[in-house]
Amino acid sequence: MMGLIIPFVVLALFGVGGVETTSQTTFLNRVHRALANPSDKKAWFIGFEKRVKPADAQTARKIIPTLKPNSRAYAELSFVQAYYGVDLPASLDRVQRPYTLWHRHTKQWDQEYGSVQESYPDLRINEMTVSILNLLYLKRHDPQILGRWLDLKMDGAWAEGNADEIGAFWQRHAGEMIRVAGLKPSRTKLLAE
Repeated sequence: MMGLIIPFVVLALFGVGGVETTSQTTFLNRVHRALANPSDKKAWFIGFEKRVKPADAQTARKIIPTLKPNSRAYAELSFVQAYYGVDLPASLDRVQRPYTLWHRHTKQWDQEYGSVQESYPDLRINEMTVSILNLLYLKRHDPQILGRWLDLKMDGAWAEGNADEIGAFWQRHAGEMIRVAGLKPSRTKLLAE
């Protein structure tokens, strides 16, 4: 009896709808552990790629439609897909869903994500959007990822943290940032600041 309760609790935490298999639960747990502590980027990339392989992006593609859009698993599997370049624009939209709802100042954001905003390093936290896009760009070197990062509209401490990240990023990737920023005046203004 206890063996049946534990997988159900794990699935509820991940926001999985419907009946899921033990292998899916194991997969979701493995992805979640691989995403932990992205502060040391070099070590993080090595650890992540040991635990989550390119084929896992295809597994994620099958599972995502069964997940609630505001669930942790939805955000994490969307990240896996974006990381390995699977359905990149759609994957980026899903990864940025919490930020997009917040930016539109909708009640839906409060209902779906308000309670997780203190759960670092949950990918659904708005402050994680910068780190997510940074990691994805470092992996893929795709201008659309950098463009999305430069297009973020933030305020307060979150904006200051983003400015620090952009400053550090500028030191290594100035040319790429100038090319992408040149596509939109708002991006050029951000870099000038």
